[in-house]
Amino acid sequence: MSHTEPKMEGILNNQAIQDRRKAHRFDASNIHDFKIIIRGNEHDARLISISRTGALIECSQCMSPDSSVFLRLLIEKTTYPIKGRIIRSVLSSMKNKELQYLSAIAFDKDFMLLPACNDTD
Repeated sequence: MSHTEPKMEGILNNQAIQDRRKAHRFDASNIHDFKIIIRGNEHDARLISISRTGALIECSQCMSPDSSVFLRLLIEKTTYPIKGRIIRSVLSSMKNKELQYLSAIAFDKDFMLLPACNDTD
């Protein structure tokens, strides 16, 4: 891994795994008004990171690859609806005696509110 590549986080923090992201991923810890809807049901989830092309979430729901999802983000008093599909969902931890899964989501359309890359790169 070269010094100019961004560090991979979480389960991807292994030099043998290549980062195949199409867009820079931004920390989403400051986005608190986030909802994920699966098959019409709203689920508690934590948005971990987001890019123009996808997001990483943590929730107690294990999701099947290719499942359709609908996200709602509230940023500065504006709600952004985003459709996508699950790429993968893997067991990550236990929280309050409940299993937690990290799920990667690919958006159906690019989320153009975000810049293509991090300005500090």
